[in-house]
Amino acid sequence: MTASLTEARAIGYVARRVQDEIRVHTQDARRALLCSALHSRGLRSLLPRITLQRAGSALNCAGRSGHPSRYAQPDIKGRVGRPMHFRPSVNHAFTNKNRHSMTSRLVAALVAAALSCTALPAAYARTYVAPTASFGTGAYVHRFVLRDPVTHRPLPNARYRLLLPGQVIAGLPPHEKGGESVVFGTTDAAGRTVRIRLPARHPEHEWALQPIVGEGDMGGTFRVIDIDTGRPYGRYSYVLDVTGAYLACGQIDANGYTVFAQSHEDRKLWLHPTVLRIPTDTDWCAGPAADIANSAGNPGVPDLYTQYLGSLVADGQHLGRALRQQIAAKMVALAIAERDEGRIDTALEVGNFTDRMLNTVGYDLVNAGLKIDRAMAMIDARLAKSPDDAYALDSKGWALYRLGRNDDALTWFDRSIAIFAKDGDIDKDAREAYASGLTHKGEVLWKLARRDEAREAFAQARQVQPENADLAETLKRLAIPLGQRWREGAGYGKRIAGDASGHASGCLALQRLSRGTGRAAAGRVRHLHRTRPATLASITPRPSHPG
Repeated sequence: MTASLTEARAIGYVARRVQDEIRVHTQDARRALLCSALHSRGLRSLLPRITLQRAGSALNCAGRSGHPSRYAQPDIKGRVGRPMHFRPSVNHAFTNKNRHSMTSRLVAALVAAALSCTALPAAYARTYVAPTASFGTGAYVHRFVLRDPVTHRPLPNARYRLLLPGQVIAGLPPHEKGGESVVFGTTDAAGRTVRIRLPARHPEHEWALQPIVGEGDMGGTFRVIDIDTGRPYGRYSYVLDVTGAYLACGQIDANGYTVFAQSHEDRKLWLHPTVLRIPTDTDWCAGPAADIANSAGNPGVPDLYTQYLGSLVADGQHLGRALRQQIAAKMVALAIAERDEGRIDTALEVGNFTDRMLNTVGYDLVNAGLKIDRAMAMIDARLAKSPDDAYALDSKGWALYRLGRNDDALTWFDRSIAIFAKDGDIDKDAREAYASGLTHKGEVLWKLARRDEAREAFAQARQVQPENADLAETLKRLAIPLGQRWREGAGYGKRIAGDASGHASGCLALQRLSRGTGRAAAGRVRHLHRTRPATLASITPRPSHPG
């Protein structure tokens, strides 16, 4: 009963915020948001019935039940933009820089997107091959059906990416030396792809066939592999966070691949494990989430924060807690980018964050210098339940440093560092967090004019992980030169990295979106237990060939 009342209050609160957001947008933006809202269960009883007039016509969303753009076929002839490129590229993958307690990555402004009642943009997209096309030479014809990984139903008129890792296919446009050919196309009414002819038969499990989300000629994807068997991890649920853009979510397919996420710009792509309820969460992923991603950049619609807010009002009470918190965390990031504390308050209210997400979001706020007292309370709440969480201990130290309590900060950094050091042969992702924690300590010591101790902390960070980005940024910002002693330490750190490279365990996956084919980064997962907030697998670059 208490949970129901809490949810009802939260929905009511957000409904009022949606009405506030509606007031500040243009008429076209209000039409798009209201069209989505008035078709939802969540808003029918919370918002007044509103009819807007524009150019003599009332807002009309009749017949738009569900999410019609889920598998909408792109208007190939009407599109204006760069033609399809089949240039392969390796998306080098990197582990997360302890996003929850080391650096905030989600602070870029996001483009506006429409949920429904607006047409998909006709410009700034790839050209997609029709399903009647045929490529290659040889006696064996390969044609596949693109299916929803959850329902296994064919996806008609849907965009897809298809390749056979390492295979050059005759008849496709030029590709970079040494790379495979890639098809970007649309399926037919039965979900079928183009035909590919090859001299030998290649079973379906050797191919990569993925639905596409987003627009643009840059893209990226992940393949999740069980570290023990070398096979796809199974029914693995995930959220993809495209920095400065959108969220996508779902389950990996039978070959271990996520969707292929596209963007007009080079962006970072984060892969978070999550728990998705079927069918409510997976329907949201295939409906509203895909609509937002696929219509990103549409003019005259609310900004992305408002779109996600409206979606949570509409469907939040039906979504699982993990997915709701991921959406709300995205809203916090957008509000941080705008430095809008009112929007931050709304997102925190909607998110009702728990467990590791308290630390994740709390650190992002601390790192941005916003709502530090509230962020500290969130971090403290996490530590009250998990007093030995090394990541949260580091977050606490960083928050105290931001508040000018340098001596107190050192105490918390030392506690965090001691836990990391005690773990011994830790995985690459934890080493990155360990090195960043040492970097934090070094910065505080430097500010306290304890220069020798600071240099020692930086040297230790270099030993743990020579390529640590936090360390590089801090040394540059503080104008601290890199001496011979540290170069020697760097070699030691590289040996550590090599020794532990085969021991990945639950951490977050990160890669960049890059132009062209966007080869998958392969995530090697030992188990789903997350050693820190919002994390998946330590990622090591490896060929995207299945198995």
